[in-house]
Amino acid sequence: MSDLLTPTAFRLVCGFRLAVPVYWDLLTAEERREGVNGCGPDWFPDWLRRCLDWLSRFRPAAVVHDVEWREAIIPAEIVWANRRWWINTNTIIRQNIRRIPPVAVPTTWVWWQVFRCCYTLAVWIGTPWKYGQVLLRNR
Repeated sequence: MSDLLTPTAFRLVCGFRLAVPVYWDLLTAEERREGVNGCGPDWFPDWLRRCLDWLSRFRPAAVVHDVEWREAIIPAEIVWANRRWWINTNTIIRQNIRRIPPVAVPTTWVWWQVFRCCYTLAVWIGTPWKYGQVLLRNR
């Protein structure tokens, strides 16, 4: 499913123009929904993921990321999923800054710091775990 030379397309996801994998349009809406588990890894309890979904301004970026992780069949796709997650979250932050009053900008900065922590944890903990899954599946 991967085309590593042109790995990104742009589509409207939850009202934001976000980077998606090139195979995004080949998936049905049902297949995309199956890949979405909410903000956070599978091993988080459901109540915690629901809280993160509710609190998170970055849910649209997480939707794309979740689908990509489910579809990943080679390690390079995991790297691209993480890159697009970073790009999409930056896009959401930039678009939200234009929509909110200047008084709320510090709140956006706080959310950016929260996302940086989540991203770091996902890359350092989640990526090696997912690499192992992909490599075992391809044996």
